[in-house]
Amino acid sequence: MKLNKYVFYCAFWAFLIMMLNNVLNNNISLFIVQEKLGGTSEAALTSTLSLVGGMLCGFIVGIIGKKFKYTSVSIAYLLYGLSYLLIAYGNSLLTVIIGSFIVGAAMSIAMGTFPYLISISVNKSSISMALGVYTAINAVGGVISPFVINPITTTLSKVGFNAFSVGGVIGLIIYVAILFSGFQKKLVINAKNN
Repeated sequence: MKLNKYVFYCAFWAFLIMMLNNVLNNNISLFIVQEKLGGTSEAALTSTLSLVGGMLCGFIVGIIGKKFKYTSVSIAYLLYGLSYLLIAYGNSLLTVIIGSFIVGAAMSIAMGTFPYLISISVNKSSISMALGVYTAINAVGGVISPFVINPITTTLSKVGFNAFSVGGVIGLIIYVAILFSGFQKKLVINAKNN
């Protein structure tokens, strides 16, 4: 069994996806109440619609992967960034619902793409170990999300930022970084050549 750098790259980018994804899970209820957009039932609705967005996108994630074989991961980050900014500054329950739906779709794209990328980047005897490393590392992203996002939010709240605007900006910064790094294109081309 042999792991390569692409396994750890996938795990790292997935770690950041989970960190971003938990911005919604950890903050949506409080945000809806603080912004006077609703109560418990509206918070539950937005969380449910995030799952629906993920499920519906899951039906076409294979098509997205084929059409955007070099950029699907960066597209997921772009969707996180834009949806969180929509939630942060949309000022309505409708924009929160739409943003939550898009977050679910972004999660589906990312989590549908990473296992595939890992499976083509290593030999068959290494796939299960590579997926184990990926799963262990990306799960930590969800755990540390509040420990990263909350202090940044607290610091930037003085200039009008909230958890969703912080998450949106981080998502867009990572989108630019991953797009210009060419990570996914390099991985796919390397897999074809080996």
